[in-house]
Amino acid sequence: MQELFDIIRAKPWPFGAGLFVVVLMILAENFGAVFKATAPSVTSRIRTVATAEAATRSRQRQARFA
Repeated sequence: MQELFDIIRAKPWPFGAGLFVVVLMILAENFGAVFKATAPSVTSRIRTVATAEAATRSRQRQARFA
């Protein structure tokens, strides 16, 4: 562990840049939809597909009992 800290202390830029990229990606994931209002997130697409599948199953059940 001490060797790792020595390496980071000697050349901190690659580690700082990596941390910056991780933070930037988190911000892009969370706030990207604000800038792309027409592009839904992956989670909302999954919800839409699940809702459509549930509606289809419901219609199929109703047709069976009609």
